[in-house]
Amino acid sequence: MAEIALVGPDVGGARALMSLLEADGLTIKAAVFVLSPEGSNWRLWLEFAEPFTDKREAYRRIASIVAAHQHEIGGIDTSDIDLVASNNKALDALGRMMRVGAGGQVQLSNSMFNGVFLPEAIILKMDR
Repeated sequence: MAEIALVGPDVGGARALMSLLEADGLTIKAAVFVLSPEGSNWRLWLEFAEPFTDKREAYRRIASIVAAHQHEIGGIDTSDIDLVASNNKALDALGRMMRVGAGGQVQLSNSMFNGVFLPEAIILKMDR
């Protein structure tokens, strides 16, 4: 049986990063912390309103914001972020079930959405 991570994600840091990204013109449609299936680390899934045609450019842009504002976003690193496509099955299901606005938060445990198992998830924004 997988061991669950004892340390939760840096929700405050993620919210600060989301604000910085949006201030830089990157509108976020969905932001969800997802615990890896092994239970060892948290990933921050981000879906932007305008999909990037070049993921390398997207990560470069995010990395420059992270580097410039590390003191504001705490423990969040570019390597913790996954850019998810608009056709992500789990986000499709979550987006049909709920809306989560700025400052809101929904926590899920042991959930299956459209055939995708999420052992733990914290929804910070869902505007799909």
